[in-house]
Amino acid sequence: MRLQTDWKSAILRRHSQYSLARSRRLALGLGAGIMRVRLGVVIGICIAFLSACEAPGSLDALNPFGEKIVAPNCPKVGLLKSVDRLTKFAEGGSRDITDVAFETEITGFTGDCEYIGKGGKYSEVKVSLRVAFDILLGPAAHERKFNLNYFVAIPEFHPRPEGRADFTAKVEFPPRRNRVSFTDDLIEITIPLDATRAGPDTEVLIGFAVNREQLEYNRKNERSRLRK
Repeated sequence: MRLQTDWKSAILRRHSQYSLARSRRLALGLGAGIMRVRLGVVIGICIAFLSACEAPGSLDALNPFGEKIVAPNCPKVGLLKSVDRLTKFAEGGSRDITDVAFETEITGFTGDCEYIGKGGKYSEVKVSLRVAFDILLGPAAHERKFNLNYFVAIPEFHPRPEGRADFTAKVEFPPRRNRVSFTDDLIEITIPLDATRAGPDTEVLIGFAVNREQLEYNRKNERSRLRK
């Protein structure tokens, strides 16, 4: 069963304390059955809600005598406040604006979800995402290639290491350009479902992998040149 929709909503506030697990895929358990939802780009800080709908091409829709099964909502996906942006300073410099190598923020994401199961009973949900970034060179930039480290985490599974996966988005500035917007490669997470965990109630968070100093800087400096 396939769903297609866009998602937008309000700020999702959580803490960014999770353990490290490096992979292009975050898998939490096994299951059977998938339902996919396509997402539109979300701009700014957001939490994603995917509305339930019936796939027009499904066998249930074509069979007038069969029982129609309505797909559940997708998990709620959002950007983690205070780590949805990152300011990188030059090594050995101060924290003055003239020492900024680059500023970047996560501007949104696209993707879909699939529920795996039969007869309206699902054992897991798979969420596929592509994360979008905006990055601006600073006065102290001495190169034009950068790696942006970010994570996708499920708070419900904290502190289990499989509850978070870290990824690296690579960006290179073209000549005579000091600002770039781009979308990273597709990533996928799999969330097991049971009687106590329904897909629509599960939260999935996206943010930059920052250190304590970078986190404190974000909390003290809400304004960014990227948001002017």
